[in-house]
Amino acid sequence: MNRLIKYLFNFVVSGLIAWGAFVDFALWVAAPFGISKQDSLRLLKEGIIEKSLHHILIGLAVIIGLTLSTWFFFGKNNKPYNKTDLIIIITLNILIIATGLFIGIITAHNGLSIEIDRRYS
Repeated sequence: MNRLIKYLFNFVVSGLIAWGAFVDFALWVAAPFGISKQDSLRLLKEGIIEKSLHHILIGLAVIIGLTLSTWFFFGKNNKPYNKTDLIIIITLNILIIATGLFIGIITAHNGLSIEIDRRYS
Protein backbone atom coordinates (compact mmCIF):
# COMPACT_ATOMS: atom_id res chain seq x y z
CA MET A 1 0.00 0.00 0.00
CA ASN A 2 2.87 2.34 0.81
CA ARG A 3 4.37 1.74 -2.61
CA LEU A 4 1.06 2.50 -4.37
CA ILE A 5 0.69 5.79 -2.48
CA LYS A 6 4.27 6.72 -3.34
CA TYR A 7 3.73 6.17 -7.09
CA LEU A 8 0.30 7.81 -7.08
CA PHE A 9 1.62 10.88 -5.26
CA ASN A 10 4.44 11.35 -7.77
CA PHE A 11 2.18 10.68 -10.76
CA VAL A 12 -0.42 13.23 -9.67
CA VAL A 13 2.08 16.00 -8.88
CA SER A 14 4.12 15.55 -12.07
CA GLY A 15 0.89 15.22 -14.08
CA LEU A 16 -0.34 18.55 -12.71
CA ILE A 17 2.95 20.22 -13.65
CA ALA A 18 2.79 18.73 -17.16
CA TRP A 19 -0.83 19.82 -17.53
CA GLY A 20 0.08 23.34 -16.36
CA ALA A 21 2.87 23.57 -18.94
CA PHE A 22 0.54 22.39 -21.69
CA VAL A 23 -2.19 24.84 -20.69
CA ASP A 24 0.29 27.72 -20.54
CA PHE A 25 1.29 27.05 -24.14
CA ALA A 26 -2.28 26.31 -25.25
CA LEU A 27 -3.55 29.64 -23.90
CA TRP A 28 -0.96 31.60 -25.87
CA VAL A 29 -3.47 33.12 -28.30
CA ALA A 30 -1.65 36.02 -29.96
CA ALA A 31 1.25 35.30 -32.25
CA PRO A 32 4.14 37.78 -32.20
CA PHE A 33 4.17 39.77 -35.42
CA GLY A 34 7.32 41.33 -36.81
CA ILE A 35 8.19 43.23 -39.96
CA SER A 36 8.09 40.16 -42.17
CA LYS A 37 6.96 36.54 -42.00
CA GLN A 38 10.50 35.35 -41.24
CA ASP A 39 10.86 37.94 -38.47
CA SER A 40 7.53 36.82 -36.96
CA LEU A 41 8.61 33.16 -37.04
CA ARG A 42 11.90 34.12 -35.39
CA LEU A 43 10.02 36.00 -32.65
CA LEU A 44 7.74 32.98 -32.18
CA LYS A 45 10.74 30.66 -31.86
CA GLU A 46 12.36 32.95 -29.29
CA GLY A 47 9.12 33.16 -27.30
CA ILE A 48 8.71 29.39 -27.29
CA ILE A 49 12.32 28.91 -26.15
CA GLU A 50 11.85 31.46 -23.36
CA LYS A 51 8.65 29.81 -22.11
CA SER A 52 10.22 26.36 -22.45
CA LEU A 53 13.21 27.29 -20.31
CA HIS A 54 10.85 28.65 -17.67
CA HIS A 55 8.90 25.38 -17.58
CA ILE A 56 12.06 23.27 -17.67
CA LEU A 57 13.33 25.06 -14.56
CA ILE A 58 9.98 24.56 -12.82
CA GLY A 59 10.02 20.90 -13.86
CA LEU A 60 13.53 20.36 -12.51
CA ALA A 61 12.61 22.00 -9.21
CA VAL A 62 9.51 19.81 -8.93
CA ILE A 63 11.45 16.64 -9.80
CA ILE A 64 14.06 17.45 -7.15
CA GLY A 65 11.32 18.23 -4.64
CA LEU A 66 9.42 15.05 -5.45
CA THR A 67 12.57 12.97 -5.22
CA LEU A 68 13.49 14.41 -1.84
CA SER A 69 9.96 14.13 -0.49
CA THR A 70 9.63 10.56 -1.74
CA TRP A 71 12.93 9.62 -0.17
CA PHE A 72 12.19 11.46 3.07
CA PHE A 73 8.55 10.47 3.65
CA PHE A 74 8.46 7.04 2.07
CA GLY A 75 12.06 5.91 2.23
CA LYS A 76 12.86 6.37 5.88
CA ASN A 77 10.03 4.06 6.94
CA ASN A 78 11.17 1.17 4.74
CA LYS A 79 14.22 -0.74 5.88
CA PRO A 80 16.02 -1.64 3.66
CA TYR A 81 15.01 1.07 1.16
CA ASN A 82 14.50 -0.05 -2.43
CA LYS A 83 16.58 2.32 -4.60
CA THR A 84 15.10 0.99 -7.83
CA ASP A 85 11.74 2.51 -6.85
CA LEU A 86 13.38 5.91 -6.58
CA ILE A 87 15.02 5.54 -9.99
CA ILE A 88 11.73 4.45 -11.56
CA ILE A 89 9.89 7.37 -9.96
CA ILE A 90 12.48 9.91 -11.16
CA THR A 91 12.34 8.49 -14.69
CA LEU A 92 8.53 8.55 -14.76
CA ASN A 93 8.45 12.12 -13.44
CA ILE A 94 10.87 13.26 -16.13
CA LEU A 95 8.87 11.49 -18.86
CA ILE A 96 5.53 12.88 -17.70
CA ILE A 97 6.73 16.47 -17.42
CA ALA A 98 8.69 16.29 -20.68
CA THR A 99 5.65 14.89 -22.51
CA GLY A 100 3.38 17.69 -21.30
CA LEU A 101 5.98 20.28 -22.24
CA PHE A 102 6.59 18.74 -25.66
CA ILE A 103 2.88 18.54 -26.52
CA GLY A 104 2.39 22.15 -25.39
CA ILE A 105 5.31 23.38 -27.50
CA ILE A 106 4.11 21.55 -30.61
CA THR A 107 0.54 22.80 -30.14
CA ALA A 108 1.63 26.42 -29.68
CA HIS A 109 4.09 26.32 -32.59
CA ASN A 110 1.62 24.78 -35.03
CA GLY A 111 -1.29 27.04 -34.09
CA LEU A 112 0.67 30.28 -34.00
CA SER A 113 2.56 29.45 -37.21
CA ILE A 114 -0.79 29.09 -38.99
CA GLU A 115 -1.82 32.50 -37.64
CA ILE A 116 1.44 34.04 -38.91
CA ASP A 117 0.96 32.37 -42.32
CA ARG A 118 -2.56 33.81 -42.60
CA ARG A 119 -1.40 37.31 -41.76
CA TYR A 120 1.34 37.39 -44.39
CA SER A 121 -0.56 35.56 -47.17
